[in-house]
Amino acid sequence: MKIRKSNFTAKTTLAVQIYGSEYELSANAEPEYIRQLAEEVDLRMRAMAQKFPHYTRYKIAILTLLEMADELRSIQSTLSQQEAQIEARLQQMEMFMEKLLA
Repeated sequence: MKIRKSNFTAKTTLAVQIYGSEYELSANAEPEYIRQLAEEVDLRMRAMAQKFPHYTRYKIAILTLLEMADELRSIQSTLSQQEAQIEARLQQMEMFMEKLLA
């Protein structure tokens, strides 16, 4: 699922269903964006519950959160590596341009 956040500035409050419970959420985001996030969490919790059917809701939520945090950290690490590679390439290009112009 691809989720995109817009530059929405008005406060939105709406009810969403996550893993069988209703939550009222407020955020500076479009309602559809909030619904998409809630749906993603719901799907992930349901998938985790299938792996561990005897775990409590609390444990399912924590395991889902840990899984999502791990994914986030992995993405951040990849992004940092890519930024470093781009910076190195830019420096190489800058040095090359300076030699050409000298």
